Amino acid sequence: MKNLNFLLFFVLIFLLGCSSQKFVHPKKDVIAKIDGEEITLDQFKSRLEEKGFYSTSPGEDQKKKKEALQSLITDVLVEMKAKKMDLSQDDEFVSLKQKHTESFLLDFLYQKEIAEKTFVFPEEIDSFYQDHRDEYWEIPEFAKTYHILVRVSADSSDSGFSEEDRKAQEKISEIRKQIEAGEDFFELAKEYSDDITTKHKGGYLGRLKRGTIIRVFDKAVFSLNPGGVSELVRTLDGYHLIKVTDVERGKRRKLDQQLSESIGDYLKKEKEKRLASEYLDSLRRVANLIFNEEILSQEDSTVSGNPWVMIIEDKDTVWFENYLPFGSDWIEMQKLDYLTIEEKKKILTEYTDYFLSIPLLRNAAFAKGYHRTEEYEKEREAFELHHKKKRILNELNIDDYEPTEKEIWDYYLANQMRFVGDTLIWVRHILFSDSIQAEMAYRRIQSGADFEQMAKEYSDQDDFDLGYISSTKISRKFFEAASKTKINQVSSPVRTESGYHLILVLDKKNNFPSEIHISQIKNELKSEENQRRKTHWEESLREGKEIWINQRLLKKYLLKKK
Repeated sequence: MKNLNFLLFFVLIFLLGCSSQKFVHPKKDVIAKIDGEEITLDQFKSRLEEKGFYSTSPGEDQKKKKEALQSLITDVLVEMKAKKMDLSQDDEFVSLKQKHTESFLLDFLYQKEIAEKTFVFPEEIDSFYQDHRDEYWEIPEFAKTYHILVRVSADSSDSGFSEEDRKAQEKISEIRKQIEAGEDFFELAKEYSDDITTKHKGGYLGRLKRGTIIRVFDKAVFSLNPGGVSELVRTLDGYHLIKVTDVERGKRRKLDQQLSESIGDYLKKEKEKRLASEYLDSLRRVANLIFNEEILSQEDSTVSGNPWVMIIEDKDTVWFENYLPFGSDWIEMQKLDYLTIEEKKKILTEYTDYFLSIPLLRNAAFAKGYHRTEEYEKEREAFELHHKKKRILNELNIDDYEPTEKEIWDYYLANQMRFVGDTLIWVRHILFSDSIQAEMAYRRIQSGADFEQMAKEYSDQDDFDLGYISSTKISRKFFEAASKTKINQVSSPVRTESGYHLILVLDKKNNFPSEIHISQIKNELKSEENQRRKTHWEESLREGKEIWINQRLLKKYLLKKK
């Protein structure tokens, strides 16, 4: 009996274990398989949402489900084909991959050596907030502000020692004494201010918002009470006296979580900039650089060929043709006649990041083994797969297809019930500047004169034969007159914006496709060609593949209602 109880206990534990294992690893619903690779119901649902497919009617719902599933199957087939592609001999692809992986490697180096080593502490955020409280307002502060400006030229010293500066100080000080003596600020502004845009308004600058003007001016404005006048305020424009007549007091923003995060992000970025600069400087200090002194000692215009000018860490070479545009730009910017060898070295190592920084950072990343990380390998594989898939999808491009005239005409004839044809009329015309001449020529033609002779006599135009015209290519009045005129007959004078016309009709073709129809037919032919190529392309992808679709699950699944 004991053995039986033990056996029952063992079986119970086994069953519970199996049950638990099934609960932890539920079986996924599979809606399709391609050579054993599964498409799950969750993937199918996501695709329906991506396409914006919702329930409308049973028949339409089935079409939508099939379309969504077919697009998933195509994606899998494209990826399968892409994984088998070999682009190792494709120079364009190899170059693109090298640039992309190098860029990723530099970003990865930045994250590891700069971003992940930069921290901002709460006390730093609090200190920054206290120092910049005037920049953070829940309710902004405004002041109705006036000023008197005594201008000082931009190149004058702002230290107070130039003659111009001294005279400006004397003038503004004298104006302030007049204000203290009771004279009207606004009248003095009209008389003495050098700010021509505000002086006629008594120096009125407007309703200024705190934190939106230069700091020294801002500080002076918002330290005044209504009616107060400032001491002398020096800016790049010169000396100001400021008067405030009304102040709308604001409410400073508290250091809440959102503001704290914003300040923290700013401080982190500033720290990262400094650390990145220091890191690059440390690489520059120990870099092994070899300069081609012989070439650099020559004037650039005398250098022939494309010799090397600098070798970085025995790995990267800078060639003369790479350096030359920067050297030429530097001569122009600095207004120099030529560059010394030391200036050329500075261009190569200091004045631009183009030559030195990227090689040094890339070499540092390799030295730390970041090119052997899982993240780097995944990025490289993802880039390769993306571009291979892109090439396969580009096989569907129909930009090279333009329907021929025969294809357009055949399509038009096969679908004539859908298109209302246009009329083409072959015409010649004579253009007159006034109605009297047009009427005289018309009467002569009616009396037997030759139309072509009349055209030469009355007009110097070369294009009197317009060929076949349609309603979309000529003015409405002209076309209507031509339509009403019989073949080999001449119309009476017709007035248009160009003048007065006599129109000779030589031929008419009815029921010909209009320009609008031709454009529509071209689009439809291109659409058909696109579908034909897509069908052929999808068939080639499916060739040799074993595709299974769970028809029962596909039919049973109900689309969501919008």
